[in-house]
Amino acid sequence: MKKLIVITLLIATLGTSCQQNYNMPADRQENSSVQSTVAEQGVQTALSDHLNPITADVINDIAWYLDSSYLDYAIVQKNAATDLRFANIATQIDSMSLGEQYIMLYRAFNQFNDAHTYFSMRTLNDSNLPIIFERFDQSFIVINATAAHRDLIGQTISKIDGQPIDVWYQRAYDMVAADNDFGRSRSAVDVLHRPLLYALYDDVVKTSLLIETKDFQSVLNFAANLRPNDFLENKSDDLRLGSNTLQLFKLADTDPFGYRIDETHKIITIYFNTLSAAGDRLAQFGATLRKAIDDRPTYSIVFDFRTCLGGNTAALSTIFEPDFLSSIGARSFSYVSRNSMSVGTLAPSRLRQAFGIKIIGEPTPYSEETSFVSASADRYGITALNATICSSFSNGGYQKRLAQPALTPDYLIEVKFDDYVGQRDIWQESLIEILEQ
Repeated sequence: MKKLIVITLLIATLGTSCQQNYNMPADRQENSSVQSTVAEQGVQTALSDHLNPITADVINDIAWYLDSSYLDYAIVQKNAATDLRFANIATQIDSMSLGEQYIMLYRAFNQFNDAHTYFSMRTLNDSNLPIIFERFDQSFIVINATAAHRDLIGQTISKIDGQPIDVWYQRAYDMVAADNDFGRSRSAVDVLHRPLLYALYDDVVKTSLLIETKDFQSVLNFAANLRPNDFLENKSDDLRLGSNTLQLFKLADTDPFGYRIDETHKIITIYFNTLSAAGDRLAQFGATLRKAIDDRPTYSIVFDFRTCLGGNTAALSTIFEPDFLSSIGARSFSYVSRNSMSVGTLAPSRLRQAFGIKIIGEPTPYSEETSFVSASADRYGITALNATICSSFSNGGYQKRLAQPALTPDYLIEVKFDDYVGQRDIWQESLIEILEQ
């Protein structure tokens, strides 16, 4: 059997010393009646107190900017639904409600099939629910929470504010920018954790939401300053499911890359939270890592991009010379997941193309033909909206992304809720099974 070196992501442990038990308590198993954890919902304010109207001039300004800077603009507009073309939105915008105006603009960017080209509000996007939930087998299951809401962990959410969660999910899915369906699903789950979506559809801004499960009706308040360590400790949080917003905060306190060695299983774990850093730091890391690998010539090697949220593929060239990658390619694998963002998809794709390194994991939220980096534009109308538009440096990849929307692993796995709460690493289990064949 081959021995194994794995390149994976080191994850900072969330939370305090509280250890969460995911089994439903006996008293709740015996009593399935709906419980209410909070009696009243919070304050509501008019959407117009938070957002400015979008005018035809703003829409025309956005269209002019994209037409002059985005290579695929013409083909995107040709292929977009008629009512979502910027020229048509400009003629209809004055007749829409305030919420409808923003929904329409979000949906227009959704048509680009480009995760690096998007419209983003600064307003109403800076707070989160005190729970984190993820989509497993078409169900939305709470996987973590603050201490006050620990009883919701393991619960399946059925409704939010009286409407089925699937309805809210589809609305978010139609609004987010992404390369493919996996990316839309990933981003839609993130959007469900924050107040903007609900405000646009209800034309009111709420400080709380009514969350319904089989066992609970819970009014949860949005919190503006939530951070990962506000949630209960969870040893499986290295999968980084749920809210991407909170994960970005988590990355701020986590090394961008590194490695560890598991001598028991003959595994070197090298992690890439981001592929970006100063060149001298990357070179020093590469030298140390290459020595660790050279000292273990019989080990297999795994590049783990499961929680890589971005960066630059050039960083790999600083860490590893092509000749070195060629020498280890036959005994190497890559890991990818639903959270392999941007370069987290591009890097394993390039490693497979150039060095034959096979990939284990889930389909990625980005395409192998993703449009690389974005440029933020402070257009006059966008500044007035307290928003940002980002346009990728398009390489004419619209048709390529449609033809190959996701990176498809050589060995496909599917993460189940039981895998998550059971703290299994099914990527590593799959790899060991492959090596034993």
